[in-house]
Amino acid sequence: MITRNGWKKIQEVTDRREHALVWDSANFRDLLVRGFDVIVLTMQPVFERFGETTEIEYFGIWEFEYFKLKSF
Repeated sequence: MITRNGWKKIQEVTDRREHALVWDSANFRDLLVRGFDVIVLTMQPVFERFGETTEIEYFGIWEFEYFKLKSF
């Protein structure tokens, strides 16, 4: 559920004629994790806040563990 403040932020983006993609926090986090898998990065979340808390977007700090070069 988007709060009144969240709608205001979306309206500000629209007023500036910016392009805005609408994701929910869980789907955006899933996109990150799948992207890490594709490039074989091992990352662990250290701190996360979802849209319900920030009132508009996902915020995460991720810790890099290791990178393995993937052959294609």
